[in-house]
Amino acid sequence: MSETSENYDAIAKVYDDKIHSGYREKIQDQIVFTTLDEIIGEGELHILDAGGGTGHYSLPYAKKGHRITILDISSKMLEGADSNARAMNVSNLVEIIYGDMSNTSLPDESFDFVMCHLALCHVNGPLLALQEFHRILCKDGVLSLIVENKEFFSLRHAFLGNLDQALKNQMKEKLEIELSGLGTLRTFRREELLSMLVKTNLKPMKIIGLRILSDYLYYQNREPPKDLESLK
Repeated sequence: MSETSENYDAIAKVYDDKIHSGYREKIQDQIVFTTLDEIIGEGELHILDAGGGTGHYSLPYAKKGHRITILDISSKMLEGADSNARAMNVSNLVEIIYGDMSNTSLPDESFDFVMCHLALCHVNGPLLALQEFHRILCKDGVLSLIVENKEFFSLRHAFLGNLDQALKNQMKEKLEIELSGLGTLRTFRREELLSMLVKTNLKPMKIIGLRILSDYLYYQNREPPKDLESLK
């Protein structure tokens, strides 16, 4: 069992309440789901949620009639996904798979859409995972990818008044961070990620920054505006 699977097994029962409950997360969800709705739309697609955990981002699309496969290395998180699917009455459209996104053993060109949201940070070989996504995507398939941004995790120290640490992190070629309960996470530079996409023949369609203003307010210990829409 890996450190990542152990960490997520340990927080699985409280994961949804802990990770998806704050105002920053609500803003993020509004942006993510609006963007996904534009691409996925109605109809029946086969969607892979890689590192999907409890199915927070994918299960709502089972409610819309899409077939969902949730892949994760945490058995406890997958138990949460199964429980959520049953609560939403969509178990007939959801497949739960325990496995590694860098080596899925799934058939070639078997998915119309792959989402990997805040999970690539845990993969030892992110390029291998992207190559795997390209392999299992259909010819005109789409990948939705959310990663931890290196520039932000450098600048957040400046928000807290520690300019020296912010500069040190900014100068590092590779930055890993520790987040409570989640362990060690790898961050990505925009140019680095775009280079990986080129190497795997994945072409960027849209690039969006998430939680830029809301995270600034959070680390400044300032109250968000009553109108959260203004922070999108």
